[in-house]
Amino acid sequence: MATGGRGRGQHKEMTDEMQDKLLKDPRVQASIKQAGTDALSDPAVQKMIVDACQEHFPEYAEAAKNKVKDWAKDPAVQAKAKKYAGVALAFVGSAGDQVLKQIEQGPTGVRLLAFLGSTASAVNAVLSLINIFRVFGHAILYMVSVYQFIFSVTTVLFEMKPEWVTSIEDKLHIPVSKYQDMLLDNAKFLSLVGGRGMFYIFQGTLWLPLAALFGFLD
Repeated sequence: MATGGRGRGQHKEMTDEMQDKLLKDPRVQASIKQAGTDALSDPAVQKMIVDACQEHFPEYAEAAKNKVKDWAKDPAVQAKAKKYAGVALAFVGSAGDQVLKQIEQGPTGVRLLAFLGSTASAVNAVLSLINIFRVFGHAILYMVSVYQFIFSVTTVLFEMKPEWVTSIEDKLHIPVSKYQDMLLDNAKFLSLVGGRGMFYIFQGTLWLPLAALFGFLD
């Protein structure tokens, strides 16, 4: 009977709320800070998560042993774990080696170009939106500008330095981190360099109608 119960426990599905509670456990957070890069792949971190699950959700302890291995392969969960543990902005070692941030980062030069391009795109979108009368003659293009502004700001947030994001959140009291968390949960491709690259190409194609309208493609 005991063996059957253990087998049933291995097939239990853990919810996102349970995952959050385990990742927020102080002991788990401490082990993540100590492990650093790819923390969830560290056997010590995985054991600490299982121990925390045994304490908080004993009936899911067996399932957690396999689940933590899946979490270690998920960039969004890795990012969430680092964020909860406070290592997204942390620096470790006397040499100042930077811990992996919330999202997978590309080369510095590419990130800089993406940041500057998205900033220019956001400014261009704002200039297009200022002319409120355009909505009557070119409603679709006006809506494209709205989308571009949202997409451009999103790009800026993902490519700027994490400490800048924190500074903006603290000074302006804008829930930037919650917005990023929402995107990481629902648009996981943004946590990957390749995924964001495709997203940026898509943004570029959205400007083509405006370029054609003003004769830039002639």
